Amino acid sequence: MAKRLESGEELHLLVSPKSRHLHQGYGPNVYHITYPWSNEQRNLRTLSEHLYSPVRLPLSRIDVFNTLMAPIVNIPWSLVLHFKTMHAFTEPEAIKPLPRLYRRLNYPRSARAADAIIINSESLRSEIRRYLDVDERKLKLIYEAVDHDLFRPGDVGEARTIVASHGVTKPFVLFVSRYGRTRTATDCCGRGPSPRPACRGASWRSSVPDVTRNTSRRSSH
Repeated sequence: MAKRLESGEELHLLVSPKSRHLHQGYGPNVYHITYPWSNEQRNLRTLSEHLYSPVRLPLSRIDVFNTLMAPIVNIPWSLVLHFKTMHAFTEPEAIKPLPRLYRRLNYPRSARAADAIIINSESLRSEIRRYLDVDERKLKLIYEAVDHDLFRPGDVGEARTIVASHGVTKPFVLFVSRYGRTRTATDCCGRGPSPRPACRGASWRSSVPDVTRNTSRRSSH
């Protein structure tokens, strides 16, 4: 996003004192707005987003606020939400009770308040249609970004040699994530014996459903 800024545009990142050093070197028109907390204290971060944003952001003359949930206090600037999942509705048992309640109460309210809602897939669009009453014109599909300097096609022979050293010799789908219902591993593993899922990520050493019994499990922490 920083590389796409045009003349006269600015990007202000909301950071905490502990996370500020992780967001440096983005360019001359990228600035920081310091909040007390970030993801190191998620509950306090959420509280500050609701109560501190309406006070702090006007001081930096913010025109568009991009966030997950609309602040509980009315805001005078344009509000753009970024929805990535509807797990609070589609997989409620996978989310702890308080976060689940918070999301189920605030998704509908935030969707009504938003000027636009960024979504990352057509499947998410269908879930939003099912669970929320949203003006279809608000939904803007933007697929998740990929760094093509880092993720690019390599040598096929070398790749096959590397995966074969881990015991994977047949066609496979690489699932890089921790195990969890919200990570859709069961969808991947339930589509038949071929291609064979090869899963890598934390928590795969723990028990997994029968649907993954034909899955190559590789644990990583």
